[in-house]
Amino acid sequence: MNAAFYREHERAYGYADDTEPTEAVALRLTAVGKIRQPRLRRLEQGSGDAGDAVKNERPVHFAECGGAVPCKVYDRYGLKSGDRIAGPAIVEEVDSTVVLHPDYQAEVDLHGNILIRETSV
Repeated sequence: MNAAFYREHERAYGYADDTEPTEAVALRLTAVGKIRQPRLRRLEQGSGDAGDAVKNERPVHFAECGGAVPCKVYDRYGLKSGDRIAGPAIVEEVDSTVVLHPDYQAEVDLHGNILIRETSV
């Protein structure tokens, strides 16, 4: 095995000293295998109004409104499947924030995705 290493070292760097010991410093492996398809988590069905997920309300500046307007702030972890939120609104979680502009609405799907669409279309 070392003979192949020294040949490759010679090719890559222009020299090799086959009296020096070799040491493996980093090894990499790529593997392919069959795994079970993960099961997507399904959220509990909500009432549709997302009222249980409201944390508070605070003013938020939107240029299209000409300044700050009152916005409900929702806890992402309190949202349920089928819940709808009308903008303007904020949805907060530990590592992300969704800003829902005026004239947009959001709906939570069966797996917790927040689907946003413009209401005037």
